[in-house]
Amino acid sequence: MSIQNKRKVKIFELNRFDLICIVIGIIFLVEITSAETLPKNTENEVKLRSTLLEITFDSKDGLPLWYDLPKLKEQFNGKEDGQTIRIVLKKVIKSANRSIQSILNKTGNGEIFLPNKTDTVIIPLLKQIYIQKKQADVRYEAFLENLKIVSFSIRYIVENLTVFITIADVIEENGYELVEIQTKSLVSIAQKVGNEWLAHGDGGGYYIELAAAKPCVLKDGWSKDFPYFPNFTYLPLVVMGDGKVTCAMEVQGYLCNTQLEVSDKNEQKRATMGVKSYYRVKGESITSLLVEQNEICRLDFIGDYDRNNNSDWLDAAKVMRDRMPLIPTHYYDNRMVWIISGQQGRAEKPAITFQAIEKVIRKINMLTNGIKQAVYISGWTEGGHDTGYPNITKLNVKMGGLPGLQQLKKATVRYDANISFDDNYDDQFNNEYTKGHFDEKYIARNPDGNLMQQRAWNGVDMSHITGMAKYMKDGGPGVERVRQTCLNYDLKKTELVDAITWWSIRNDWDTISPASAVKNLRDGKFKLISEYKKYGIYIISELLRYPFVGKLALVVDGPDGNGWNDFGGTQIPLQRLVYSRSIIYGPGGGDGVARDPRLTLMQNSRRGPWISGNTASDDITNYFYLNFLPWTKLHGLDILSFQRINQSISMELSEKSNIKIDYANKESFTAFYRGVRIMDGNSLTCPIDNKRIAFYSKTERKLTYPVPLGKDTSRFKAKALYEENSRDFPFKIVNGNIEITVPAYRPVIFSF
Repeated sequence: MSIQNKRKVKIFELNRFDLICIVIGIIFLVEITSAETLPKNTENEVKLRSTLLEITFDSKDGLPLWYDLPKLKEQFNGKEDGQTIRIVLKKVIKSANRSIQSILNKTGNGEIFLPNKTDTVIIPLLKQIYIQKKQADVRYEAFLENLKIVSFSIRYIVENLTVFITIADVIEENGYELVEIQTKSLVSIAQKVGNEWLAHGDGGGYYIELAAAKPCVLKDGWSKDFPYFPNFTYLPLVVMGDGKVTCAMEVQGYLCNTQLEVSDKNEQKRATMGVKSYYRVKGESITSLLVEQNEICRLDFIGDYDRNNNSDWLDAAKVMRDRMPLIPTHYYDNRMVWIISGQQGRAEKPAITFQAIEKVIRKINMLTNGIKQAVYISGWTEGGHDTGYPNITKLNVKMGGLPGLQQLKKATVRYDANISFDDNYDDQFNNEYTKGHFDEKYIARNPDGNLMQQRAWNGVDMSHITGMAKYMKDGGPGVERVRQTCLNYDLKKTELVDAITWWSIRNDWDTISPASAVKNLRDGKFKLISEYKKYGIYIISELLRYPFVGKLALVVDGPDGNGWNDFGGTQIPLQRLVYSRSIIYGPGGGDGVARDPRLTLMQNSRRGPWISGNTASDDITNYFYLNFLPWTKLHGLDILSFQRINQSISMELSEKSNIKIDYANKESFTAFYRGVRIMDGNSLTCPIDNKRIAFYSKTERKLTYPVPLGKDTSRFKAKALYEENSRDFPFKIVNGNIEITVPAYRPVIFSF
């Protein structure tokens, strides 16, 4: 028998004695405490009980066996048979080599430890399960060579129909570090009556009936560059149900990895979901950074939340939506957000000057009939875009300098255009423009101790990655930079901070000021957001990332529907519903201005495009009328039902609205708003407000829209919009409808 198995036998013997002691103790203490301590014993049924939810734990390994829902009169399976908890450990050994000090974990007594490159994966032993009120602490111990090397707890807290799962009370001993806790199977479902299904939030959302699902395993990580980034970076949500009750698992740990597996055992499909959780940051050869986040996930058990006599993914999405943080500001709701490139890197001439930007703003104003704008200028510092950071003290003279910016702001007040910047705090450059501002001590370090670098975005200057937690310390350069930017340039309401969301997971192995990605988020990037808010500025950024929901009101890029789909699912608007009150996000990035309107309709995306002085008017009008304007009407509506048959989807919305798309035909899609059709393929007849209706099409076409009731017909007018002016345009009133034959790409505004 192995040493580890002997150890197991010994623990079983001790636990029988412990049980007698515990029973005696409970008799004497029952009047003074509500706590219950149950040792590991195969004869025990260990339960965490509450009025709405009971968890039964496996007395062998401590994982949930099933979840009882007394009021719903239903039960949900816990772990899959054969699954158990595992942990990953690394051994550290003493070293006298001071030359590698920058990559090592120093102890308080000056010793230096070099982690072994080999991971040790073991199954920890269940010590005890402590039950107190609505909390269970499942305590584990791990042994190697008869030595206890780590102990920890998985904590389960029950609130109503929700279970919060966290890591607690970790103790590392005898030269080992706890890297990872694998609870790959927390909830599972098996094919029984044919109503079982599963869904997830990657790429916007995917769904499949369990009977049709292909066996698959979700791989760890997001990409080769970020192997320990959570799998689902937009919405880390997995949902499964049986038509009667649904379980939604939201992976709340920023560095946790979602686990999802579909299997086919004995001709019965099964699915299980869980989490890999990091206690320490796992590097290539070093593990010395504490993650500093205990959250693993939360489980929500949901019945018929929307009361349509069925429990499905819509119920789960609505439960999440209703508890998601509300959007920080509604400033962007009906304001067109766009970016323009000033000086590209070290280019001899800027792509555009401050003075010339006014012409672009005016053109957009004319072609949209006066939409409010928020304009973000890149390359605005001396040296140009991706060259001059972190020095923001001098405006780009080639673009017109401070006088040019001030004149631009003054000239565009009449267009309700807010002039701001495209800034960047992640990248710093060491060159002639940044002397006195670039300081190595604020640059993050790689595990090897070298300065962390990304790439030469401008083709010349290598970018150095900011250690955000140390850069944003009180009294530090980051806080002062925010103050200078807001006050020196009189920013109002908004600024775009490039990369803050895209590169959200970045660790810093600086031996003086180490910081995990979680610390860099909380003490660095989240603090950056709060510092800007002190001056009334709401930051926006690039790509949608889960940690920033509730922190930012808008990001310009997001999912395009291409999520993980090895199980063979179909797209559903899961993310659309969950985030509908929390954040505005775009479709996938890239060149061009407009996107396929079907992305807007299905994914609820609204891009913040890059526009130049040479952007064609057709591109601007396609974006505004076929993406932006319908989004303003539909994005906040509830989804009442969703159906997909082959390539066709039908989405019933609140307020007598609906969306239909046939993906077999690029022109076959419609949107109805409050009972009236506003989109028919690449054409639009949509109210802008209570005084104007927009008519637009990519091809010459006769468009109709019902005449507004109770309006003075003598005030009816139609005007075609051009870059420099607007012109009267013919219209007819026929059988209670406005009829306008619009030229291709020419917006016509009907006013009343």
